[in-house]
Amino acid sequence: MSGEWDGASVKRALINALETMYATSGRVAPKSFGSAMPEYRVDAVDLWEQRRAETNSVGRMTARVQRTAREVTRMEIVLLGHTHKGKHVENWLSGFLKDQDGMRNCLVAWATWEVFNKNSKKECRKRGWAYSTFRSRRDRGAEVIAHHLNRLGIESWY
Repeated sequence: MSGEWDGASVKRALINALETMYATSGRVAPKSFGSAMPEYRVDAVDLWEQRRAETNSVGRMTARVQRTAREVTRMEIVLLGHTHKGKHVENWLSGFLKDQDGMRNCLVAWATWEVFNKNSKKECRKRGWAYSTFRSRRDRGAEVIAHHLNRLGIESWY
């Protein structure tokens, strides 16, 4: 379960952190006009009838996956930083890759695309980026982060 960090485990942790961030963040203010109206409870029969009559523009209603405290804590470690053995450890992206804009940008772009199920090759092509350069910067960035985590003695949670 635990051990040393490598590039693959850093990338997995970054994807999980972004998934947790996108799943737990959202609007904090009250809903817009009409917020006093109760939400309708829809059951399976209602959805079936709406699909049959082709009046359901939403499609299948999905429930959000509730994130655990462990997932939120790991997200905070990756994206915000933490204290390890009495020493402040910066967040992974702007802390360990502070002077490495190319690596950091490629790693963040890749992880975001993974979270939203986008094809990295197509996204690189849209932006005019060479995929081989993108991939090597992404992997090198993950390896640099893994090196720093191992040097600090932080055990992998994968």
